[in-house]
Amino acid sequence: MSISKHIIELLHKHDCVIIPGFGAFLTKSIPASHYNNVFSPPKKSVTFNGMLKENDGLLANEISAKENISYNASLKQIKKEVKALLSSLKSDKVEIDNIGVFQLNTEKKIQFQPNKDANFDSNSYGLESFTRNPRKIDDSKEKIKTLSIPDYAIKYAAILILLIGISSISYISFDDYQNGQKVESLANAQKKILQNVQTATFDLGEYSKINIPIKKSITPYNSNSIYYSVIAGSFRSMDNANNKLKSLIKLGYEASFTSINPKGLHRVAYARLQNRNEAVKLIARIKKEKGSDAWLLIEK
Repeated sequence: MSISKHIIELLHKHDCVIIPGFGAFLTKSIPASHYNNVFSPPKKSVTFNGMLKENDGLLANEISAKENISYNASLKQIKKEVKALLSSLKSDKVEIDNIGVFQLNTEKKIQFQPNKDANFDSNSYGLESFTRNPRKIDDSKEKIKTLSIPDYAIKYAAILILLIGISSISYISFDDYQNGQKVESLANAQKKILQNVQTATFDLGEYSKINIPIKKSITPYNSNSIYYSVIAGSFRSMDNANNKLKSLIKLGYEASFTSINPKGLHRVAYARLQNRNEAVKLIARIKKEKGSDAWLLIEK
């Protein structure tokens, strides 16, 4: 597939990439692990769900931006690739480089076998699994040695420990004395500062009167208002929805989220307007200037 490079790039950034009319690739994070002395770095594996076919705009927008073509042209390219893929599956397996292999089972349903060597975790780029054998220790070669200490050495050691203890007590006492002097000096300094603050006077003069104009209060939100939302796309992943929202805001649209649709998808709107004619004009302008798909949602 000529669009596979775009799919791979998106899988490094997103948890869900939908191919409209075919299905969705989903990634799952797997922590670092070891088995039989083989240590493996963290990775993100990929699975496939043939039920998620609705276009969320992510892949089409990626192709449009990278290949410098219109949104509608990118949709046509995806549709062409999917048609060729489904046709090839009728007679043989189809492998998508660095992603996995597709084939039809006896019930003519799509089965997916992921590429086990593929890792979509960007933080683990360049890391590979390695084997480390445990270090062997020969206990038979270790010998326990006993040390004979004469009685006079024990006596001298006891005297030395006693002298060290007396010296430590003297040092600690002197150190405590120094700390006590520092605390007392600090307390006196704080007391002096407090006295200076209490006796100080401040002449701030007189302030001139300031007239602050009070604007009319803003009309509160009316929960009964009808909004005409110009929808840019619906997304199952909240990350994808946020990315779409940010891209529309950068283009100058007053973009926002609308209510979640019955299928649980997050809808992103170019704008939410209270005038139907303005919404219709905005849809026409988007299709004419951007070549992008947009539709009207009435929210009550």
